[in-house]
Amino acid sequence: MSLKNKVLHSLKWLTIGKFMGQVFTWAVTILVIRLLSPSDYGLMASAGIFVGFLQLISELGFGASIIQARDIEDSVIQQIFGFVICVGVVLFAMLFVSAPCIGLFFESGALVHVVRVLSFQFLVIPFLTIPKALIEKELLFKQKSMIDFSASIASGATTLGVALLGHGVWALVSGSYVLICVQMVGYLFVSPIRKRPVFRFRAIGAYASFSGYVTFEKIVWYTYTQFDVILIGKLLGQEVLGYYSVAMHLSSILLNKISPILSQVAFPAYAKIQNEFEKVSFYFLRTVKFSSLVVFPVFWGLSSIAPEVISICVGPRWGAVVEPFKLLCLVMPFRMLSVLLPPLLKGIGNPGYSLRNIMITFAVMMVSIYVGATRGGVLGVCYAWVVMYPACWLVVLILSLPLIQIRVGAYLRAISVPLSGSLLMYGVVSYSGFARGVHPYLSVALLIGIGALVYGVWLHLFDRTWFSDVFAMLKTT
Repeated sequence: MSLKNKVLHSLKWLTIGKFMGQVFTWAVTILVIRLLSPSDYGLMASAGIFVGFLQLISELGFGASIIQARDIEDSVIQQIFGFVICVGVVLFAMLFVSAPCIGLFFESGALVHVVRVLSFQFLVIPFLTIPKALIEKELLFKQKSMIDFSASIASGATTLGVALLGHGVWALVSGSYVLICVQMVGYLFVSPIRKRPVFRFRAIGAYASFSGYVTFEKIVWYTYTQFDVILIGKLLGQEVLGYYSVAMHLSSILLNKISPILSQVAFPAYAKIQNEFEKVSFYFLRTVKFSSLVVFPVFWGLSSIAPEVISICVGPRWGAVVEPFKLLCLVMPFRMLSVLLPPLLKGIGNPGYSLRNIMITFAVMMVSIYVGATRGGVLGVCYAWVVMYPACWLVVLILSLPLIQIRVGAYLRAISVPLSGSLLMYGVVSYSGFARGVHPYLSVALLIGIGALVYGVWLHLFDRTWFSDVFAMLKTT
């Protein structure tokens, strides 16, 4: 099977698995939001800052090194396995011991117990790191999608069950544990570790440079994406943080679920053709075109019907979520397009450039979010995202595209029709007042229909090749 067909086959199975799982988990998420309080989500968001950060560095980038390397010996994999076990034990101990300090920082005693329970995840993570990397290296995404689908179902059912029993934030905690444990069992079944870990680490030094770039990039990226959560939790309290975290969660559901699909397939695929720049450029622009076809109308469409979406999905008591959700949806297309670049740069062996891009975005967004939070509260943070992130995105494109021999103009032309069509759709839907005076469900149906009609006509008028390209891709898979 050619690389093109492998990539399309992998995308198909990852998309099917994610879609099947998300139909269930999205429904569960909406139900759980109705059952829990803003303070429950605030607690989990505060704990997640530290747990998520340590999860990023739990493998120190060696999983990515396994994927990027053309050939890697079993003895090296054994040493990496031993190394990530040691790291997991150290991170568990650090988080467990530091939990009281975290609770003191956020002035929340309940947070201490949540953090300590979540810290035990780091004793499990090492046993899924190696098999997951090997599965992705070989593009075995049919098997991976089935595992992730099963894990999503089990996690969602657990979260909903515990929430129905009235245990608040522990519903979210238990769901996260079930997810990671089911994934571990599934990955080990598909790609078992047949040799024991080795705790001598001489052979992994050759992979340290690449993994170091990857790890540091993850740290910087995570810090800037969580900086808003830290500021809001510290300055405005757990309840306000709960409203913001729900708005961010709902607006970024597609980002968090679809982006990993593209990254997981793109990184190993680019690694296999890292010396063929014409192919790299072609596939990258192709991915950008197909992604923009979806992300601009979906996210800007959600923004245009934000009051109806929030009312239907989570109920009137979450009304404070509407404006943050509306604003955050506007920036999500640019965030989704941004995640297409790092796997390309890392796949062709240039993780340093990817790190540079993250550092630029981090510096700009950290200052912008701080100014927004101190002067405008939650909405100030949202406006910081809307105004400054697209500017960072454009700067990163200007700096990075020459590395793969793509002009910025060619990139912008690739997204121009979906972007302009979605902008027109947003304006038409926003001013379709006649469709808003009826039952909320009917109103949403009418507004979606209007938006789809406007966007479809725009595509038909200005770039009819979109439809034939999509059908050709589906036929190929």
